[in-house]
Amino acid sequence: LAMNNRKRHLAFRIKSLNNQIKRLMERTAILKNDANLTGMQYAVLGFLGDHDTSDGVYQKDLEKEFNIRRSTASEMLIALEKTGYILRVNDTVDTRMKKIFMTPKAKELDRVARANMILLQKKLTKGILPEEMEQFFSTLDKISANAEE
Repeated sequence: LAMNNRKRHLAFRIKSLNNQIKRLMERTAILKNDANLTGMQYAVLGFLGDHDTSDGVYQKDLEKEFNIRRSTASEMLIALEKTGYILRVNDTVDTRMKKIFMTPKAKELDRVARANMILLQKKLTKGILPEEMEQFFSTLDKISANAEE
């Protein structure tokens, strides 16, 4: 593809935007704390924070939510456990399964990360009308569904 056509190619443009946002998220997250986690690790902690109940979350929930492989999820959870951000506890019904819980250290980090995400959201949506965002998300949902086929 010619360079000017490449900029208009959907997959390349989404991948490029993903890289931009990932770098921006990691820069802003690192400025606010010394956790030194990846953007994906912050996202997992955010998901755990959204589902912070006594029931816990299973690894398969993370795999589905983030569309990641079991091995990727396992490596990430091992790293988060080693650094003291999560606890994995055997399920009382199915001992092969482990429930994942946030530690107090993770809950504090999640609070800071959520504040950062509000700022990031404001930065990324500056000058964009609410109805434009609705259309954008509707289009993203369709692209995502098409990618699943």
